[in-house]
This record gives sequence, C-alpha cells and structure tokens, in this order.
Amino acid sequence: MKIPLVLRVGIWFGIGASPREFMEELLSDAGCRSPEELRDLFDHPPRRLMARPAPEHFTPKDVRLERPEVILREALILGLSTSSIYDPERPVIWTEVSLGRRLELYDPGSFYQ
Repeated sequence: MKIPLVLRVGIWFGIGASPREFMEELLSDAGCRSPEELRDLFDHPPRRLMARPAPEHFTPKDVRLERPEVILREALILGLSTSSIYDPERPVIWTEVSLGRRLELYDPGSFYQ
C-alpha cells in the first residue's frame, strides 16, 4: 500500500498578534520586498494539492521557537492556499485569515495509486 503525500502547515503567532504585520516585518528582515520573492528562496510543492483543515492534534509552528526561514516557508505555502486548494500558480496572498489557517495538503490521486 502506498502512503499519500500529506503536508501539514500552520503558524501560531500568539494571542492578539497581527499575523500580517508580523510576516511583513519578517519579510523585510529577510531582505524581500514582496512575498512573491519567497518562491525562489524556499522549496514548496510544485503541483496543485487539495487542502482541508488540519486535525485537532496538529501543532502549528510557533514564531517564538522556529527559525525565520521555517516561518517564511510556512507563510509562503499558506499564501498559495485557499481553505480547499493549494495552487503554486496563484499569487501569494497574505491576509489575517490565510496566515491563520492550519491546513493539511494532500494529493487525492495518490490515494488510488
């Protein structure tokens, strides 16, 4: 039996923090002007995937504990995702909602291979 690709992504910014403001500052600290520039810096899935809410037991990356590179990569993937689809061809969109998501990305075709 083949196990399908599953990638869980999410960031915990802390109570009362603004995810968008935090990420814009982190992006600037990394020397980038736009989230689009992260595409060339970080590995991310090259094909479209399905997305669904991550399971309750999933622990998102904590901005206080992780390296900036880890948080920037998570934010890139979240910015390329909606609540139901990850699409590497779409623009990187950072909103409070998109950065606050905790998603499980998977390839539905791999379930049947």
